[in-house]
Amino acid sequence: MEVLLDVAGLARSTFFYHQSRINGPDRRASLKAAITGIFTKNHSRYGHRRIHIELLKLGRTVAKKTVLKLMRSLRLVCKVRRAPPARRCAECGMSGHAYGWSTERIVEPGKGLGSPCSAVWPPIRPVQRRD
Repeated sequence: MEVLLDVAGLARSTFFYHQSRINGPDRRASLKAAITGIFTKNHSRYGHRRIHIELLKLGRTVAKKTVLKLMRSLRLVCKVRRAPPARRCAECGMSGHAYGWSTERIVEPGKGLGSPCSAVWPPIRPVQRRD
């Protein structure tokens, strides 16, 4: 065992300290059970912020970061409604909604449709003032 500790670069006391912590009881078992219960009761829709609020309502004083760390260790991820990914141009990779695609463009013959890199924009007309 001395050889293994020398190779690993660990002190003997450090090895036995970690060994006793691994084999010992989990001191956050009741908190993990409470978090899992709140999470499943709400159909996997609550994130760490809302679970933290629910724990406070139950009278458990816990830091938000502790709830976040325990949720990550339990692999509890809330179902979030996310926006669908933006469609991108096959030729240049630009996103349509971000670059203001328009139906007024004139498409050059022989090039793809609907891409800003294959279309010619109409000329800019000067703004006429009303006096």
